[in-house]
Amino acid sequence: MKQIYFIRHAKAEAFAQTDFERKLSQKGEDDAGRLGELLAKEGIVPDIITTSPAKRALKTAKIIAKNIGAKDILKEKKELYDISARELAEFVRMLDEKYKVVFIVGHNPTIGAVCEYFSNSVIEKFPTCAIFGLEFEAENFAEISEHSGKVLLFDYPNLHLK
Repeated sequence: MKQIYFIRHAKAEAFAQTDFERKLSQKGEDDAGRLGELLAKEGIVPDIITTSPAKRALKTAKIIAKNIGAKDILKEKKELYDISARELAEFVRMLDEKYKVVFIVGHNPTIGAVCEYFSNSVIEKFPTCAIFGLEFEAENFAEISEHSGKVLLFDYPNLHLK
């Protein structure tokens, strides 16, 4: 069995010199912290966290990793910055088989599209700092196919507003 948790980066500043350099807003930092706390509370800890190196995604991943006590397993993957859903699906199929639980931190619309592709879900909106967890019966990532994932979790900060 394999599990993949797809995470959209937290809320970012609207502007920067380039899109790649956009930093998290204070709300984004707070939301990423809360997501990390939720994951720690639920005992969801990955074998590896792969992230886009864009500032907002990397910072989201670092905050989550810190809150779940998993700072040593964070890997930047430049291909995750500007990737299509088809390419992300192929990236998933090429993951190292030694991993059972993987976090992938990236960008929309790709994250939402690949979650729909791998599950039977229709996701109308994939908010910032949302997490979508899927479990696959496959023994190998290469075997993961369209609509083969069972949804374990779909959560995001605004679900918890009072």
